[in-house]
Amino acid sequence: MNKSMANQDDQQLIRRTLDGHNEAFGHLIRKYQDRLYNGMVHILRSEPEAEDVVQDAFVLAFTKLDSFKGNSAFFTWLYI
Repeated sequence: MNKSMANQDDQQLIRRTLDGHNEAFGHLIRKYQDRLYNGMVHILRSEPEAEDVVQDAFVLAFTKLDSFKGNSAFFTWLYI
């Protein structure tokens, strides 16, 4: 899958989540959790801390999802 298709899929999942289909956000979590976790382990040098940060990041992303404007890839928005 190329990046534009991945971004389109993410946009569809985001729209579905904002429409009240929370299982769509679960797809975003499964898609990006390993990538985010591995990045956080590298930065924090602690697996337990990385787990906490990733969980907090997804909770915050869910609560702030309506502020995602699509100016970047979802993962970039999540990571920053």
